[in-house]
Amino acid sequence: LDKLHNFSRSGVPHLFLQGIGPNRETQQKPGLIPSMKLSMVHTTMEENIMEGTLYFLNEFVSCQHCPPKEIICHLIKQMLSDTHEVEILNDIYMLLMKIQMLHPANITTVGWDWTLVKFVMEDEEKPPGRLLFLQYVVQTLEDDFQHNLKSRQLQKSIAKKVLSCDLYFNNVKEVVKWLVAAVTGVGFSQSQEQLQEARAEHSSSSPRLASTQTAFFAQKTMLLLQRMLSMAVEVDRSPTCSSRKIADDIFLFILHIPLRSQR
Repeated sequence: LDKLHNFSRSGVPHLFLQGIGPNRETQQKPGLIPSMKLSMVHTTMEENIMEGTLYFLNEFVSCQHCPPKEIICHLIKQMLSDTHEVEILNDIYMLLMKIQMLHPANITTVGWDWTLVKFVMEDEEKPPGRLLFLQYVVQTLEDDFQHNLKSRQLQKSIAKKVLSCDLYFNNVKEVVKWLVAAVTGVGFSQSQEQLQEARAEHSSSSPRLASTQTAFFAQKTMLLLQRMLSMAVEVDRSPTCSSRKIADDIFLFILHIPLRSQR
């Protein structure tokens, strides 16, 4: 598990959002989006107009104003829906990342729980937004972990709530299982809809395109899951004991991986 320490200081970057950060010199304590504006968002949600919801939230979310937790949960649910086009899924993801950058989630405001993570990761139908969801989950874990690490209050972190080897080792074992599945290619390929769309868009490209995209999906998943394990090692008071627990669990899987390159 020495390699896990390579991930301990490298956060997950907020891609394309570097210029959105709050002005710390004039930063005020943020509040919720004003009720009148929020009612406009709720109207688009009730009428199932996702484009309108995204438009208004992008307009209303700022350093001073954040959406309530229920709206973040709604966005996550929509990102996992198979009724939206890939472009809409990406827009939802970018909005969630914008909200996360301006108003980092903590243990009380985070919009997902481990039950949802497990359901998404083990869903046989492989929702198209699964990788985006996993990236968002790791981003919220990472931001909160680093914040609490600086203040030496990791016991108050989201990672402590879901990835503690002392308290929730079954969750950590599930991450190991997903990591092994990603390495071996069992159960972590893209959904059929995504592969068919990729083939349609690049019908004249190399026939290896689909397999290349699947490999990228698996590699990205592995990196994210490895980062989760590295946080699991550090979040408790005894990193050595935690790493031994994880190593023992990984070893059982390694014994059943036939290819040396995958071990």
